[in-house]
Amino acid sequence: MRRILAYDYDAGIENIDASGLSVYPNPASTQLQVSIDCANSGNVCMEIFDTNGRSVFNRQESCEQGRHAWTVDVSCFQRGIYVCRVTTDEGTNIVKIIVK
Repeated sequence: MRRILAYDYDAGIENIDASGLSVYPNPASTQLQVSIDCANSGNVCMEIFDTNGRSVFNRQESCEQGRHAWTVDVSCFQRGIYVCRVTTDEGTNIVKIIVK
């Protein structure tokens, strides 16, 4: 089952099924911690997009069952709103992040 990013022109980007996904601190200025619970061993892909849809960060790894985490250096990102998308074999989780 695939999940998609919802965009409401009045309200902006909404978080879609972020269960098991943790992103902090949010807003971030130097580093962002991203972690997700993997129900099974498999592949995991984490991507961050700017508001123009350009990928500004991309990492793919294999993960074991359990918690999988990344530290992302966002100090070189411009201030603004980004979308963090984490995809596993179980589906996709999307959350809005803010870099200040």
